[in-house]
Amino acid sequence: MLRVHTTPHTPMVFKHLALFADSKIVDADANNGFYNSFEADDIDRFYSYFGKEGSKAAAYLIERYLANSMDEAGSWYSDEIKLLQTATFAVTDDTWQKATDARGALENLLGKPEITAAASVVTNSLTDDKKLAAACGEAMPCVLAGKSLMTLMDLLQVETFSPKNLLKEGAEPWPIDTMCAAIQLFEKVICVLVLSCYIVDIVAKDMYVEEVKGPQQKSATTLQVSVMLQDAISMVVDFTKDFKIEADMFAEMGQASDAAVSVNDATRTMTHFYKTWLPLVKQDIFKLLYNRLNIEVATLAKCTPTWNHIVSPQKYSAVLAKRQLLETDSSANLSGAIDKVFSLVESISKIHGVWGMPNKVEEVAEVISAEARLDLGRSTSSVIAAVNVLENFKGAPNQATMAATVISEGIDLPEILVSKLKAIT
Repeated sequence: MLRVHTTPHTPMVFKHLALFADSKIVDADANNGFYNSFEADDIDRFYSYFGKEGSKAAAYLIERYLANSMDEAGSWYSDEIKLLQTATFAVTDDTWQKATDARGALENLLGKPEITAAASVVTNSLTDDKKLAAACGEAMPCVLAGKSLMTLMDLLQVETFSPKNLLKEGAEPWPIDTMCAAIQLFEKVICVLVLSCYIVDIVAKDMYVEEVKGPQQKSATTLQVSVMLQDAISMVVDFTKDFKIEADMFAEMGQASDAAVSVNDATRTMTHFYKTWLPLVKQDIFKLLYNRLNIEVATLAKCTPTWNHIVSPQKYSAVLAKRQLLETDSSANLSGAIDKVFSLVESISKIHGVWGMPNKVEEVAEVISAEARLDLGRSTSSVIAAVNVLENFKGAPNQATMAATVISEGIDLPEILVSKLKAIT
């Protein structure tokens, strides 16, 4: 996507291009104009069109607007990669290895104030449907700026270019092949920096677990590990795991020593993100997830009434059963609490495997406790369902059908309740 600047004095030929490309205004410009986005294919079609209608118009467009936009595109790109200058890529291996938490490791690299600002780059790039991959692949400012700059260089057949913040001051301009390779390489570095800041930011804001409401009004509300968080972790993995191979290929082009950021330092930093930072952040997140699971289990416990004094192998107290199992708020909330604990355990177990955590999830104390509480909650829910059929649906036309359902689907129902339900069917 190419971002081209227009002013109030845009000639008719450029306005024709805007209409021809069916473009949309994407953001406002304070400098007496606005930006439009054009697909490169649209511009090529425009050249072809005006090549037939009048070559002077196309030449005017190229020389007067696209050529003049190179400096602006370079400036825009330089602004969007400032983070390369902010980060301390020379952080030592020893400092990386001594980091005890993910946020601390980032503060060593970027400083505390930069983390929130960098995280907002991702947040502001999110699309309406909240697709993180789309945000990083298409809407991240450094990605847009890089694509625009490469498109312009290709269209104008520029031979060399030297954007600020990518090359050392005073270095000879890079050939376009080197420039494009550098843009694509350092784009990954910036994306890792902002994604990692985004990850620690949403974790700090307790946004690592999200509620999911079903489509129906009475649908269950379940819990899952934030999809955005999972996507962000996956993208950091993808950007860092093979970075050294890409950096070595770039170094072989011969101009790596003129990069404003040492390619070796950048490679070492990306390696630490993969081998040091990712295990730290996963560990931090799982600590929080297990704490959240404990909270949900405690809520489930509060919603689970005791019933051994009401129903036993020998007796069933209908009065107490109706009062204490059917007419309390805690019982009414039991099903929802079960859904939340079950769904959170399921989500935790899934990402535990995807993230390759070193221990076995089924051996984690919090998960074991949650499973035990779920078993008790489900059996209690079955008892409540049986009591409901026995006490609230006496004589109802569908009582027998409901009783049969409870018998077939109930979990660990006491024999005395099974007998009473069978007597109805």
